[in-house]
Amino acid sequence: MKIFGIGFSGYIGAVVAERLMEEGHELVGLARTEETAELFREWGIKPVSGSFADAEVAREAAVSCDATFILTVGGFLTTTRGVEDVFTKCVNGIIDSYVGTGKTIILIAGIGGWLENCKDVKHLVIDETMPARAPGVYAFIQPTQDRILAGEKEGFRGIVVAPAGVYGRDGGYIGLLPRRFECFHKHGVIHVQYPCEAVTSYVHVDDLADLFVLALNKGKPGGVYLGASDTVPLLEVARAVSRACGLKGRVEVISKENMEKEDGWVAAGDFNAEIMASGEKTRKELGWCPRQPGVLDEMERLASIPDLDVDNIYPCKRRKATLAAIDFGPREEI
Repeated sequence: MKIFGIGFSGYIGAVVAERLMEEGHELVGLARTEETAELFREWGIKPVSGSFADAEVAREAAVSCDATFILTVGGFLTTTRGVEDVFTKCVNGIIDSYVGTGKTIILIAGIGGWLENCKDVKHLVIDETMPARAPGVYAFIQPTQDRILAGEKEGFRGIVVAPAGVYGRDGGYIGLLPRRFECFHKHGVIHVQYPCEAVTSYVHVDDLADLFVLALNKGKPGGVYLGASDTVPLLEVARAVSRACGLKGRVEVISKENMEKEDGWVAAGDFNAEIMASGEKTRKELGWCPRQPGVLDEMERLASIPDLDVDNIYPCKRRKATLAAIDFGPREEI
């Protein structure tokens, strides 16, 4: 199968692309820079020069393929102003080109899209029967996601894969786990906020890539598949990160006010959030079977590496520039 991808150079997308090529698929990837294009050529992906802002370029590339994977939402954390219209125009252009073709569109979402549900019900475990209720920063994705899920009515197959917090392969730059490492990079300690009752679900990036392949092969039109394999209290994660950073599990307890001052309001929000997800439907319907170590075991593996270069994990070296560019915008907008 010939597959067009937006986001194949990203933390998740690169591993998904690797798995798709292992399955024998031919990949075409949108490349925003010549550096990315060259990387794609090395990997065996045909690059198409352009970005989300080049809606017609993306549409034409998608038309030439049997399926499209949208594995990013346009770097909205780094370019929050105006990205909503860019994302919506580009993705809907691809959708329009797939109407009546029976082709497949798979969109990445995230369990953060259900965060508002979790605020209303304590200890809620998210599953696919619950309609997503995204907080403000994610809300612009919802109408396009809904159209993809209703794709069968327009004659194409639409699927959404929503991962929990992603870890593995030296880590990405977004999420609770990278923020703990970023605290160490900035302060040399791991801050935790008291009280800390936060619990979050996670998934290894390799298990998630397997899920995307299964969704392509077996996913039902309109299917939402949650990728969650491990649920752990944030305090345990913070202590595991501490061990990986050579601090032997020691953490520094600070107030919410100091957490916001030292690490930002998003990091402080981690300690007030409870977002747990079930991957049961995904396992039963697709036969998904996560095989990678859990998040705590992965942190212990890192801790066991002699002379671990902590400065180049979570995020790995390639992702550091993206981390530095992240802008959540003023607090009142979320």
